[in-house]
Amino acid sequence: MRVFFLTDGSDLEGVEKLEDIKHIKVVKWTLTSLNSWPHPPHRRRRAYVEQFFLNLQSFLCIPFIVIYLLRNTGKKDFFRMGHVWITFFMNIVASTRLLLPLTKNYQTLTKSFIEELHLFYHRHTSEYSMKIHLEIHKLSHFFTMYLTGMMVGGIVLFNATPLANNIFSGAFKKDKPPDLEFEHAVYYGLPFDSETKYSGYIPVFLYNWFISYFCSSCFCIYDLILSLLIFHLWGHLKILNYNMRTFPRPGCVAPHIKDTSRLRYDDEEMVIVGRMLREQIDYHRFISDFSDHMSATFGPMLAIYYSFHQVSGCLLLLECSQLDADALIRYGPLTVILFQQLIQLSIVFELIGSSSEKLKDSVYSMPWECLDDKNRKILLIFLKKVQTPIHLKAMGIADIGVQTMAGIIKTSLSYFAFLRSK
Repeated sequence: MRVFFLTDGSDLEGVEKLEDIKHIKVVKWTLTSLNSWPHPPHRRRRAYVEQFFLNLQSFLCIPFIVIYLLRNTGKKDFFRMGHVWITFFMNIVASTRLLLPLTKNYQTLTKSFIEELHLFYHRHTSEYSMKIHLEIHKLSHFFTMYLTGMMVGGIVLFNATPLANNIFSGAFKKDKPPDLEFEHAVYYGLPFDSETKYSGYIPVFLYNWFISYFCSSCFCIYDLILSLLIFHLWGHLKILNYNMRTFPRPGCVAPHIKDTSRLRYDDEEMVIVGRMLREQIDYHRFISDFSDHMSATFGPMLAIYYSFHQVSGCLLLLECSQLDADALIRYGPLTVILFQQLIQLSIVFELIGSSSEKLKDSVYSMPWECLDDKNRKILLIFLKKVQTPIHLKAMGIADIGVQTMAGIIKTSLSYFAFLRSK
C-alpha cells in the first residue's frame, strides 16, 4: 500500500520521457477513458466525434431524471426525492465537465502542461529546481493514486449500497411484498417499471454502473488534472522566489569574479545581471500567462462546480440529518467525500495565491541598489507587476481559494439550519 500511494523518487531513475512516469501513465489512462488526453493532430477529428458520442451518453440520462422528478414530486418521500435531486445535480456537473475536451483552450492547455510546464523539463536548471521537481513529483504521485482510488471507491460505494439494501430488504426473494420497491443508484422516469419488476430493474442497475463510472471519473479525474496543474505552477513560483532571493550580489555573478567588497556591479557583471533579471521577468510572465489560460479554460467549470457544492451541501446535510441507519450509510460517505473534495481543491488553489504573495518581497530583496539606472527602471516595473498576486478565478469573477470555500460551507450550513427549523 505504501509503495502504491507514496514514492521516494526512485521511480524517476532512467526516465527520459514524461509519459514514462508512473503517475502520468495513470493520468493518461484515466483521461483517455474520458477522451480527454490531448489529441494528436492526425486524429483530432476522430477524437471530436468520439467525444460527441461520449457526451451524448452522459447527457442522455438527464431528461429521464427530470421526467422522474416531474412524475414523483409530492408522491415519493423526501429521502427518495432528495437523492434524485442530488444525482441530477451530479450528472449536470459531470456532463458539463465532459464538454471541456471539445474546447480549443483545454487542448492547448493540457498540451502545454505535458510539453512545457511540467517540472520534469526544468529539473536540470539548478540544484534547487531538481529539489522542487522531486517534491512536486512525490506530491503528484500521492494525489494521483489517492484520487484514482477515490474514483474507484465512489463507483463501487454508490452502486453497492442500494444493491446491499435490496438484498437485506428481501427485494430479491420470490415472496417479496408487492409494494416493496427496488432501490437504485440513480432513478429515471422510463416507459417501463424499474422499481418493482426484475425485467426493469436489471437494465437500470447495469446502466447505473456505466453512468457512475463517468460521473465519478469526471469529479475525481478533472479535480486531479487541476491539482497537478496547480502543483506545478506552485513549484515554478517557489523556484522563481528562490531565484530572486538568491540573486547574486556584486563580486559573485561570474565564477572568475570574486570581489565581494564592491557595492556596485561592474560593466561585465551588469551585462550578465541584466540578462538574469530579464530571465526572471520572462519566467514570471510564463507563470502568469499559464495561470490566465487556466482561468479561461476551467473558469466556467469551477463556477458550476462551486454552485453545485452550494446546493448539494445543504441537501446532503438534510438527508443525513434523518440520523437513521439507511441515511447515514448511503449519504454519510458521499457527504464526507464531496465536502472533502471542496476543501481539498480550495486549499490546493490557495497554494498559488500564497506563493505569489511572496513575490513582491522577493523582488524587493534583490540588490536593486547595486544596479544601473536602466536595470533599476526594469526592476521597478517588475516590482509593480508582482504587487497583484496570481489567483485563478471562476468566470473571471470570484477568486478560487479558502475564503470562497469557507463562504460556501457557511451558507450551506445556514440554509440547512433554516430548512431544519421549518
